[in-house]
Parts: sequence; C-alpha cells; structure tokens
Amino acid sequence: TGLTPGENYLVRMTTTNEVGDGPLSIAASVASATVPAQITTLKNTDSRWNPPKLDFGWSAPADNGATIFNYESQILELHTGGVNAWSGGGTALLPYTSTQLIINANLLRGKQYKLRVKAENRMGQGDWSEWSSLTEPPRGYTLNSPDVPPNFGRHSDPAVAGVIKLGWTAYPDMSNAGGDELDHVTYEVWGGAAEPLQKLTMADERAKSHSESVPTGQTWYFRVRGVNSGGRVSPWSATLPMASAEVPGQCNLTSVTSNNGQVVMN
Repeated sequence: TGLTPGENYLVRMTTTNEVGDGPLSIAASVASATVPAQITTLKNTDSRWNPPKLDFGWSAPADNGATIFNYESQILELHTGGVNAWSGGGTALLPYTSTQLIINANLLRGKQYKLRVKAENRMGQGDWSEWSSLTEPPRGYTLNSPDVPPNFGRHSDPAVAGVIKLGWTAYPDMSNAGGDELDHVTYEVWGGAAEPLQKLTMADERAKSHSESVPTGQTWYFRVRGVNSGGRVSPWSATLPMASAEVPGQCNLTSVTSNNGQVVMN
C-alpha cells in the first residue's frame, strides 16, 4: 500500500532462515498497476434496418494505473447463438481508444444481437462487461423507426355518445414498420381533455382501432404512434379533437307550404 498508481518501482528480495538472510536478488522493475476495471456503461445507441447496422458506446473504465490501449468485444446472434469476436487491434505504440463501435458487417436485417466489451492495458485484459440491454431501445434489433400509422381518425363505425372509437390502417409492408414483421408491431394511443395527454390502455395493442369512454358532450384530443420489436417508435400522428356524441336524430317533418316561390318546412 501507499504506492502511486502507474509508477514503476525497483524491487529486490531476499530469503531468510534460522541461520540468517541470504543475498539480495537482482533488482526487478514492477509497475503499481493492474488490469482495467470492468466497463459498466455499455449501451446500444442506434440501429438501422437496410443495410443493417448497430451502434454501441461506453465510457472508458478506470485504467488502474496503466494506460488503456485497446478494446475487444463479442457480439452474440440471438437467432443462432453464434458469437463473433472483434478487436480494435490497438497496441501500446499504436493505441485504439475509441469508445464507440459501429457494426455493419455480418448482420442480418430485422435480427437481434447483444454485445459485450472489455478494455486492455499493459497488465492484461479486464473483465467482460455485462451484455448490452435487450430491453432498452433499440434492444439489439437491426431495425429503423416505423412510419406514422396511416389514416388515423374517427372509426367508420357509427358514432355512439359516451364512447369515441378511433381507427387507423395497417402498415403496407415491412419497410413502413422499420423493417419489422407486420404482426410484431404494436400501437400506443394517447388522449385526454387537454395537454399533456396520457397513454390509454388498449385491449389489444396490435389492433388497428381503440374505443375510449368519454363523457357525452366532451371533446377529447387523441394521437397514435407505432412501436416495433426494437422498441423504436414512429413519429406521432396529428393530434385530433373528437367530440363524444352521435349524429342527430331524424327530423320529424310535419308540414310543407309554398308562398311566393318559397318553400317552408316545419
């Protein structure tokens, strides 16, 4: 203890028995350092569907007394279980110190991957980080964000007072869903009498419609967005005002008279 991290110290040793001390050894240079700390800040920061790409980033860990000169990683294919290795190829003379990694080779569109990384200094390699998150968007999926859900508005069913029914149409193809399978896309409907709107509970988040109980006579505001397997969300639809009401009843025509070219109806 009491040594300065990163400094080199000359050390000589001797052995002792009951007779006395042996001669000192030749001096050896020893560094006050160890392998880098474990990386704890790894994140999947971006993704793309076509061509497939995944971006990762992290903060440099503590070097523990010896300068970090390289990073290595492993990327695991969840659809096969296969693992591919990567190294920055850095050395003490030509270090690789970037804390961002863009992977655009050996990936498939719409598939899910996870990555782990470790740092290296002259004392050796640190421990692997935890695998990148499969819950925080984009969740390791090679996907884009979806488009705005098409044709959002009041559902074509007859309006009923006390309930507002909303509807939209499915994405035409995978490219509109950010590259995801169409049956994997879910939707979020937000609504309320005024901003800020609240996320509404849908009976089926994959449905293309939603009914919300709204007191008769009130006007609420609604918008919708799509979400794909990567947790990537579309831009919002337009925010639309909708009244909780139904069409007027049929008129009861009691008489029709004509007077000087005018028709009067009662």
